[in-house]
Amino acid sequence: MTWFDNDAAYSMWGAVNNATSSNIRSSEKYQAGGRNRYNLNDHNYLFGQASWLSDRFNGYDSRSILTGGYGHQILNGPVSDLRLEFGPGVRHDEYHSGYRSTKALAYGATNYSYQLTDSTKITQGISALTNEAITLNSETALNVAINEKLSLRMAYTITYNHKPPVLAPKSTDTTTSVTLVYRL
Repeated sequence: MTWFDNDAAYSMWGAVNNATSSNIRSSEKYQAGGRNRYNLNDHNYLFGQASWLSDRFNGYDSRSILTGGYGHQILNGPVSDLRLEFGPGVRHDEYHSGYRSTKALAYGATNYSYQLTDSTKITQGISALTNEAITLNSETALNVAINEKLSLRMAYTITYNHKPPVLAPKSTDTTTSVTLVYRL
């Protein structure tokens, strides 16, 4: 959910992902977060965001991240949109093993969108969280408008953890999703 003010934008999100095959659960993930953006002018903005994740099959009881920083809108046209942002943050991890860790980090992200047709848009977002470990997130999505209020969003997400928890079966997760989006 995103809503706009004169010089600001506010977003909140949440997701539940579960996968089962042959009555055996192989994935269970819960996420929630929020973000604000304050526009300094047409091309520069400040942002803050907080997120929480619980990923049962990748070793995390919870992972909380708080970041803030500066963003620059490079392109803002009717066809292409490109922005870059970066800033400091903090990450608090609670693992299945009982170990807890809180560390400072650096955050960077870029987001590009391209309007293919009047009703079809493709987006690519990449973000990185880094300290002695690196977490990279990439999401490629295709948004197709059904009418003025509804659209269909198909996305492919890749998450790579340079140093995953000991109980994690692998360092890279992929998710394919199809979402119905309603515009208020």
